[in-house]
Amino acid sequence: MRTCGATKADGTPCGVRANLRETPDGPRCLWHDPGRREEAREARRKGQRATAEARRKERIRTVEASEAPPIPKTLDEVTAWLSWLAVAVVTGRIDARTAKEATTAVDKLRLALKDRDRIDERLKEAHEKLTRALEMKGRRQ
Repeated sequence: MRTCGATKADGTPCGVRANLRETPDGPRCLWHDPGRREEAREARRKGQRATAEARRKERIRTVEASEAPPIPKTLDEVTAWLSWLAVAVVTGRIDARTAKEATTAVDKLRLALKDRDRIDERLKEAHEKLTRALEMKGRRQ
């Protein structure tokens, strides 16, 4: 199958197969055909307008802080928060983009809490070992 024979800005072959026209330099797509520059500009403008319109229609929905669960401080509370986010998206209380950002933040908190809990456990174990060692030393004297 024929492809656009132009080279992209990064040096790789274009490879587009749709909407090719024969030029003196071989087959060219809309974006690489010098004779269709105005058509390509218009296609870009249409795409930009469509993107802008879609963004205008996109409704950002958030809730007041008082409506959200309290800030999670434990792994169980993180789980409750993630559950709340899922329900809030499905029921339309918040939009998916807001939920995605919140989920990312809550997941980072989850990892930090896991690290904190792991460090706390290791400190507790070290303290117990030290206490036992001191008790053993006291018995020997």
